[in-house]
Amino acid sequence: MNPRFIIKRWRDIITLSVTLATLGVLMESPPTNATASDQATVPVTCKVAAALEATFPGAVSLGDLNVGAPPAPSAPQTVTVRSNAPWAVKIRSDAQDGRLRQWTGTGYATPTPLTMSAPLEWKRQDGADFAPISGTEAVVAANMSPTGSAGAAVSVLFRQSASYDDEALPDPEHTYRIEVTYVATQTY
Repeated sequence: MNPRFIIKRWRDIITLSVTLATLGVLMESPPTNATASDQATVPVTCKVAAALEATFPGAVSLGDLNVGAPPAPSAPQTVTVRSNAPWAVKIRSDAQDGRLRQWTGTGYATPTPLTMSAPLEWKRQDGADFAPISGTEAVVAANMSPTGSAGAAVSVLFRQSASYDDEALPDPEHTYRIEVTYVATQTY
């Protein structure tokens, strides 16, 4: 056999092998202009926690009361509520009978404070009648809708009558006083 023929045959075999190898690589990898993709749908869930924020009025002074005069209502005392659920506002006093007691400036007078003869009265500003306050919670606003970010307000008025049964306090630094508690709560 001719050595040239053998070399040419080997060159043809090598060229064929390289061509086949190149074709194999091209067949295994995607063409450069083709795209591969995959996808999945994933649920995202959450719950919103109940939230309520309220601002309450400060101290109220009814001033000097005149015996026998019709009681004048206080300025409106506004409770502002922001809530993402239905809500309510309630009110109560620290005295079960709702009567103001002698206050020394640091505490109720002891052993027996002087007490107003009539209880403090309250009403919702847009309500019809005044009612005596007591140590039992009374409803100011109930079944109120969620407020959104703007919030909602309810206002309370107080009034106190004075009679000849109510003593003028002996110490000019003393006053008659009662503690009023507002309770804002969510209702479901």
